Amino acid sequence: MAFFAPLVHAQTDSLAIDTVESKHHTAGEVRVHGNQRLIALLDTLAEVTYPMEGFRIQLAFGKKDEVNELRTEFLKAYPDLGAYISWLQPNFRLRIGDFRTRLQAERFKQEIQESYPGCYIVRDIIEFGTDEDD
Repeated sequence: MAFFAPLVHAQTDSLAIDTVESKHHTAGEVRVHGNQRLIALLDTLAEVTYPMEGFRIQLAFGKKDEVNELRTEFLKAYPDLGAYISWLQPNFRLRIGDFRTRLQAERFKQEIQESYPGCYIVRDIIEFGTDEDD
């Protein structure tokens, strides 16, 4: 009885030869080893923010001076949360937060409801990666 071993051929991969470790690695994260151009692309993408659909809380709608004053007051209390002013003719509106889910927005709304009784949740384009954690 004869046994024939299959012929196995290993191909050299350029990613295996030219490996570089990403500068973005900490405990609990994935380490990427690969071509220097791939690492540079991943590092660039990690720094970019992308707009996406989400929720914000509208605090005010009115004159520019009133909205700016309210924004300043709000940011003193919550400096880490985004506060965005936009113009909707003939008034300005103040919206806060970058919440991915309505539940996140609802939780924060409950927290500020006493200070801002007229606030309400609106669907808006938010900045990716800056939302509030659960």
